[in-house]
Amino acid sequence: MRTRSAFWGSWLRNSAYLRVQVITCLLAFNAASAAVAQMPSTAVLKDTAEPKRTWTILVYGAVDNSADGGLIALLDKMRLAIDDDPGVELLLFIDRNRKPGKRATYLADDFTTTRLYRLRRDSVERLSGGGEFPEITVDKDVKLNSADAANLGRFIAWGKAHYPARRYGLMIYSHADGKSMCPVAATGDHMGIAELTDKVGADARVDFLALELCFMGGIEIAYQWRPGNGRFEADVLLAVPNAGPSLDWDRVFARIRSPGHASKTGPTLDPASMTATDLGRLTIEECYRGRQTMKYADKEAAGCYDLHMAGAVKKAIDALSVELARADAKNIVLELRGSSPQSGAIKYVDDDGTVDYYVDLYDLCRRLAGCDRLGGKAREAARQVMATVERFMIVSYGMRGYKGFEPGKNGVFIVLPSGKPGCWKEFGWYTPLAGKGKDYGRWSFLRDGATPGNGRVHNWFQLLEFWFDETAKSSAINQKPKKNVGVFLFDGVEVIDFAGPYEVFLNASAANHSYFNVFTVAATDKAIEASGNLAITPKYRFDNHPKIDILVLPGGGVLKARRDPEVVKWIQKTAKDAEIVMSVCNGAGFLAKAGLLDGKEVTTVAGGIEGLQREVPTAKVVAGKRWVDSGKVVTCGGLSAGIDGALYVAQKALGKGWGANDRRVDGVRLARRRQLRLGPAGRSMVAKPDR
Repeated sequence: MRTRSAFWGSWLRNSAYLRVQVITCLLAFNAASAAVAQMPSTAVLKDTAEPKRTWTILVYGAVDNSADGGLIALLDKMRLAIDDDPGVELLLFIDRNRKPGKRATYLADDFTTTRLYRLRRDSVERLSGGGEFPEITVDKDVKLNSADAANLGRFIAWGKAHYPARRYGLMIYSHADGKSMCPVAATGDHMGIAELTDKVGADARVDFLALELCFMGGIEIAYQWRPGNGRFEADVLLAVPNAGPSLDWDRVFARIRSPGHASKTGPTLDPASMTATDLGRLTIEECYRGRQTMKYADKEAAGCYDLHMAGAVKKAIDALSVELARADAKNIVLELRGSSPQSGAIKYVDDDGTVDYYVDLYDLCRRLAGCDRLGGKAREAARQVMATVERFMIVSYGMRGYKGFEPGKNGVFIVLPSGKPGCWKEFGWYTPLAGKGKDYGRWSFLRDGATPGNGRVHNWFQLLEFWFDETAKSSAINQKPKKNVGVFLFDGVEVIDFAGPYEVFLNASAANHSYFNVFTVAATDKAIEASGNLAITPKYRFDNHPKIDILVLPGGGVLKARRDPEVVKWIQKTAKDAEIVMSVCNGAGFLAKAGLLDGKEVTTVAGGIEGLQREVPTAKVVAGKRWVDSGKVVTCGGLSAGIDGALYVAQKALGKGWGANDRRVDGVRLARRRQLRLGPAGRSMVAKPDR
């Protein structure tokens, strides 16, 4: 066994070692304390540990306008309602109105600048901006532009970096009108809806997005910020489709309580298990109850949307757009829409009724689905929209002023103009193209699903533009560049041979936008004499006309013109550069003379079949057809066959489906079909029309 002297010797040696370790620790502690003491007062210590809080609520107060006082009052009630619950953190970015003379509030002095705060029940803590906002400190004022979406993105990044949580909620508080948001009164700056996705990336995504903004409950807005768009996104959106006072957020947060944190308002939600959908449902429930206690709340509504379903809703709306275009249903849609705020479908309007183009999507489609004047496909498409809206809408409410409002169905709008003459001029902001400021444009809902340049309706925006754009110059993404149609004139030309095709190409248009630029060309600019002694002055000469995409060679007294070397040379050169060359009647003789029919299947006027075959023995000249397509060359029969051939060439040039939305062209086509079927005594005029 060990002796007493050995024991004490060992103890002394160990005690010396311990004293060295204690002194070392004390020195390290003093050094660390000195370093902390020397840190600047503006520093924000980043929370690097695993997030203990379950929700961080970020409030973006873009109130450099008349919304200043409303936000101050709302947040005062919110912080008291949250009652320092450990599961919820409330952070504020506030850009206050520049007008002086403000009263001091719980935020301290009457500042007019941009600050960051952490809000508690009995206190507020002014914060610095760290690396995200280095210009914001606790002891120096700075003025930022809250209409710049980049600052909203920086605020989200700041909140996530310094107050990490399992879930994030973002509330944007300001003014809005469904076109833009967050105006700055002094400068006139606005934040575009698409500007948020343009300037803020997907790393700023939030679970729950609440818009304390007027007229923001639109499907176009919801689609812009849907999950998976590649930029800023949210899972759940809560918005109001109308104008009105702030929602009852104090009632909402009074019911969010962690275990052991009492509430006096009844059943509560534990923030640890509360999802974004749960928060949305609770908000709609409490705000509806709050509105019931208000004296003037007849025209109040709100909706909570599952943005994961926004793409499906758009797809259904685009399919409906196609069917409405095919059905030429503009007048029916406008009738069901209603011409006043009180008539037709539910509309979300302002106090004086000037904003009347936000039409409840579900109610509009319900009326379309029940309209027996529409075809089965259009009605079924409307029902499909209704079905997807029901899955998109988590929950909603509408007060008694909205007659027929169905919770969980109504509560999201779509833009639909009144249809009054010139109304489209007011919608410069509603565009897939880039604009500026309040007319920022770049709406994904209006761009996606369209095929630029094919002249067809593919989505809702193209349908509206087709119906309402009365200007020749359009910003349409479905507008197709005009093709030049050159109609050759010569002495003796048959009037119907050139005038029929000329009229068809002239009237091929949509929304007053002609797809073709039609003009006449002759060897000289002197007046020519057509059949029946009709004098016509050509628009261009051989040497000064624009490039011709479609060359039309009519018939008539062609012999003299065919023998003119200058005419033949011009036809050869022009046909080489053209997309399509079309002949009418014995105008096929021009193509024969120019050597353009060799080896092709062609046709001409009935009396010229044999002669053309002799002239071009390598060609296959067929009878009994209104027109024959041999690729670049389209030959037509005599006289009125040129109209049918022109309709075909227009479709060939513009793509399949052209003409479905043009009543004038359809009317020409229908008249021609009737003419083919019936003669003066009801007898068929052709034995077997092939087309």
